[in-house]
Amino acid sequence: MQTISEDGLFQRLGFENPWWSFTPETEIRFRHPPKRIFFPAFFGCVMKAGDGQALVLAGPLRAGKTVLLRQLVAALIEKGADPKSVFYCSLTAPSTTTAELGKLVELFTTHHGHGPESDLIFLFDEVQYVRNWQEALLEIAEAWPKARVVGAVSSAAPALTTG
Repeated sequence: MQTISEDGLFQRLGFENPWWSFTPETEIRFRHPPKRIFFPAFFGCVMKAGDGQALVLAGPLRAGKTVLLRQLVAALIEKGADPKSVFYCSLTAPSTTTAELGKLVELFTTHHGHGPESDLIFLFDEVQYVRNWQEALLEIAEAWPKARVVGAVSSAAPALTTG
C-alpha cells in the first residue's frame, strides 16, 4: 500500500481548510444552507467544550452533520476566530483514512506555529473510520487542553422493535 508524504497530506488538509488562506477581505461562502434549528445549541456546546474533553456529534448518514461543522467554521470566523486556528478533517478521503489523528493535528499545529496554549478548534468528520477513535479524540483533548475537539460520527439507524 502506498503512503502519502507529509507534504501531500498537508496539501489535502489545505484543500479541506480553504479559510487558512483567508485575508480580511475574503468573503465567507459556506454560510448556506440555512442553519438548522439546533445550530445555536450545538454552537454553545462547542464553545463550552475544552479542558481535556471531546464533544461527539452523532447522527444518521445525510442528517447534516457535515453542514453543521461547516457552518460552525463560518460562525467562528465571523465572530473573530483566527482562520488558522480552525482545523477540519474529513476522514473519508483516502489520504486521511490511514493517518493517525495525532499526526494530522501535529501537521496542522506545526505548520501554523500553534502550541498547547493556543485556542484551537479541531473538527474530525466521520471520525468513526479511525481505529480507536474515542481514545484518539480524548488523547488530543488532553494534549491540547485549551482546544475544542469535536468528532462527528455517523450512527446506524435505530432498530425498530415491535411488541
